[in-house]
Formats: sequence, C-alpha cells, structure tokens
Amino acid sequence: MIKTIGYSDLLSLWTRGTRNGALRRLGSLKKGLFRCALEYCKRLGPITNPKLIGMIEGIADRIRDTIGQRIWRRGLDLAHQWINGKVAAVFPNVKRWVCEDPFLFWLGTDALVNHRFWIMVQRK
Repeated sequence: MIKTIGYSDLLSLWTRGTRNGALRRLGSLKKGLFRCALEYCKRLGPITNPKLIGMIEGIADRIRDTIGQRIWRRGLDLAHQWINGKVAAVFPNVKRWVCEDPFLFWLGTDALVNHRFWIMVQRK
C-alpha cells in the first residue's frame, strides 16, 4: 500500500508548529521543504514519493515534539552516557539513580535549562 500525505495533515502540523514554537526551531531548509510540500499538496494533491514522505515525517516528528519529550530524551541520553562511561564505576549509586523517573526528569530539565557541561560526561 502506498503511503500518502495530504494537505489537511500538513496544514494541521503547520498550525501546531506555529502555536507551540516548533517551526522557529527548524532550520531554514527544513522549514522551506515543509512549506513547499504544503503548497504542493494544496495545488496538486497528496504527496506519494516515499523519499519525500520520509523527509516530511522527520520534520513532523520535530514539530510534534513537546517539551516533556525533549526533557525525557535529554535525561535518558545523559544517563546512557553516564552508565557507558566511567561514572558508574566511580559512583556506584548512579546505577540506582538512573532507574528513578524523577532523577531522569531532573537530569533532562537541568541539561535543557542550564546547558550545563557535566563533568562526568566526556565529549568527543
């Protein structure tokens, strides 16, 4: 079955993105692609190209992203870096902390708000 994206889907994503500020976080190339797809669907009908649909779905995921999802993702990323690094060997309590939801949420919130460089995470 061929997957398609129609004008109503793209328009609802566009309005959601303008309301929650997700369109401002997109780069100019991605925003331009999304606007072109929106205009194409308005004039010529739904998009059926699988490669283009994949690109648009990637942009749609960024638009649907909420602040809570970004916090959880950032907290989980930092927790994985801590466990895979030397932190778990030096601080054994970290393995227990990482299993707790409030700690992961705090870790993600702190990383997003302060953009803090954690000493325990080695940047490559």
